[in-house]
Amino acid sequence: MTEPKVIPLQALGVIDVGATHVSNSEVLSNAMANTVSNIDNEYAVRRGSTFVNEYARTDEAGQRTDGGAENPNHLMGAYPMLWPYGIGGIETRRRVDVPYNVHARWSLQYADRRFRHHGQFIFQAFGVLQKRQMCASACLQVSKKFFVQHQSAFQSLKPKDLEIASAELTAEEEKHQKYFENRT
Repeated sequence: MTEPKVIPLQALGVIDVGATHVSNSEVLSNAMANTVSNIDNEYAVRRGSTFVNEYARTDEAGQRTDGGAENPNHLMGAYPMLWPYGIGGIETRRRVDVPYNVHARWSLQYADRRFRHHGQFIFQAFGVLQKRQMCASACLQVSKKFFVQHQSAFQSLKPKDLEIASAELTAEEEKHQKYFENRT
């Protein structure tokens, strides 16, 4: 016999886009609840300053997965009310591979309209689509003269070389950020 999946939910926020039904005291109380850690309850908001991974999670075999509790699917983790059983999210394991844009379009046409009527889902999904399209169309542009001079170096580049350069650039940016934080 298998145990049922339990998905604990804790509401620590207020959404009122028009700001017509939420008083200042409610906003303040929810803001305070978000800043205070809850010691008695093992489920709490895990805060961090890192970006949310918006790309598909894969296991060791290269199969798509929901990422588990440590690295959840960005949409299933952000909108548990849209996937109340914690399964079936966009970019999870399926018999047939479904691209992100096709699955997002399908969700907006879903019969019960929960995705279409949700206040933020559409913006999150299309924001991810825009970022992915931008990253897919990114390219290196150099002048013909520079390319001819360094053609052999360009041809010898491997993806690992670009990953190393990216890590070095990130470390350099963090160093500059700490420098400016210390100046203020």
